[in-house]
Amino acid sequence: MPESQAGQGVFVSLQAPDPDLTPVEGHRATGFLVDRDIVLVPDLDQSLLYEAGTYEVLIVPARSREPRAERIKVAYVEAQGLEDGNGEVAAFFHLSRPSGFFVASPPPFRDGGLAAALQAHDGSLRSALEEAGFAPEPSTDPAEALSDLRNTGPASEVPVVRASFHSSVAVFGISICDICPSLCRG
Repeated sequence: MPESQAGQGVFVSLQAPDPDLTPVEGHRATGFLVDRDIVLVPDLDQSLLYEAGTYEVLIVPARSREPRAERIKVAYVEAQGLEDGNGEVAAFFHLSRPSGFFVASPPPFRDGGLAAALQAHDGSLRSALEEAGFAPEPSTDPAEALSDLRNTGPASEVPVVRASFHSSVAVFGISICDICPSLCRG
């Protein structure tokens, strides 16, 4: 499968909105910038799902020479998971505004490719995305990417969280494509 350039060039951190925490301390999960206003965390621990509605997204350009980043509020969260999954969900964080760091690229999957990739990886969306080349700076250590950034205040709005769990990998894949067609156009 050809390698996608989507999501590359940025480090995306879900942040707990505590003004007393540094960006390194506030880091809760690493995500993918899959569209101008959507961040996907393909393997969010289900125990964090409802807390995740209070998070902010911190987007940092990789290999930037200056400590600059975007901190964007989350408008709402959609989560998809398998009923017999491993306690993780694919969480889509819809941002309150588009990111200026998003670079459009061809989708990593076409014509049912996501469902096949999920099946091959036992439902692991992160593994399926990484195999398709959709891996934003996978070797970037959160502490390294976030250490030079300053603290910012917490989000003032609490977004809605919608969660769905599916009995099959195929339906799980379809629901992901419905939420974020930029992953699956074909």
